[in-house]
Amino acid sequence: MLYDGGTGTVEGAPSTWKLTGWGGNTCTYLGFKPLNGQRRDKIEYRVADSYGTSPRTSDPLVNAGVERPAGVDLNEEKPELDSHLEELKEFYEAHLVRKLKTGDERTSDKVDLYINFRPKYYLIGFNDSAMSSYKEGEQTIGWEDTNNAGAPGTFDPLAD
Repeated sequence: MLYDGGTGTVEGAPSTWKLTGWGGNTCTYLGFKPLNGQRRDKIEYRVADSYGTSPRTSDPLVNAGVERPAGVDLNEEKPELDSHLEELKEFYEAHLVRKLKTGDERTSDKVDLYINFRPKYYLIGFNDSAMSSYKEGEQTIGWEDTNNAGAPGTFDPLAD
């Protein structure tokens, strides 16, 4: 439940669907920012123009004698980890150029769209084909029941 931390509610859901563990919010408990409202953009790095822009047959950083920083070990203690991350950041800023590329969708007007994962998606409903094949079946709470003219679903997959 990293999209909204489990704080969202599904229309028609019983009170037993309310998250009670992890202080009621998985994102807060884990120290993560919820994914809803964020974008997933691609980032591309290339060697900075100061190393030349002509077609390359070998690594321009090696040719220039640039020493790369050591790999980062995420299991290091806080002060050492922060120091290594800062060293890596400085290396990227000094020797590479960042280019932001479109990841998630945009509207036809080129307006960025952001993640909007709805709480009902945690417990997926049945598609129309499945519902039409099994007329006696109940649709999951939060989803439209095509066997009942689009009425809200009544099946509680979390019930005993």
